[in-house]
Amino acid sequence: MSYQAHASASPPADAHSQIAMSRVVGSAEAAAFCNYSLAHWLRLTREGKVPTPVRLGARKLGWRIGSLVDFVNERAA
Repeated sequence: MSYQAHASASPPADAHSQIAMSRVVGSAEAAAFCNYSLAHWLRLTREGKVPTPVRLGARKLGWRIGSLVDFVNERAA
């Protein structure tokens, strides 16, 4: 008997994009992704003008890439 790898053994391509879009980045990376300075990004966060962050710790915030992509697309429209 020979062993054959099944195509279903690897996750579907859509799963990879879902994982990538749910990745969480910190303030500096989120600001750079949206083309803002860190200081301006933090100001916009306090004013509630950017996507809602995910609280990662007592003093650490993060943003999901998917929400940042949506934010950038809305700004461009």
